Amino acid sequence: MQGLLQEWSTQFDHIIIDTSPVVLVSDAVRLSVSADSVILVVRWRHTPRVAFARAQELLTQVNAAVMGVVFNGADLTFPGYSDMAVWLLRLFSASRSSTQELNSSIRLNA
Repeated sequence: MQGLLQEWSTQFDHIIIDTSPVVLVSDAVRLSVSADSVILVVRWRHTPRVAFARAQELLTQVNAAVMGVVFNGADLTFPGYSDMAVWLLRLFSASRSSTQELNSSIRLNA
């Protein structure tokens, strides 16, 4: 796969790889290390909060460059929507801050 990614990177400006769920299959975590950036997709009322948190944890452990989250299929009229959106934002922001602090300390200690 590394060979293909290197070859494609000479031919294309952007390469998008849609993987299986991070928590279910380790291939997604392995590929995340080779990616310039990672975007997590969370499906409204289908992705359990614990699965999202675990995916964040797995990607953070391998120093994947998680750039954001797509909150897919949300019902904006649902009363719990804003609570879920705020929870995702807080969890992502906290994880991103921890990763940035870790990366900064690694650079300082290098």
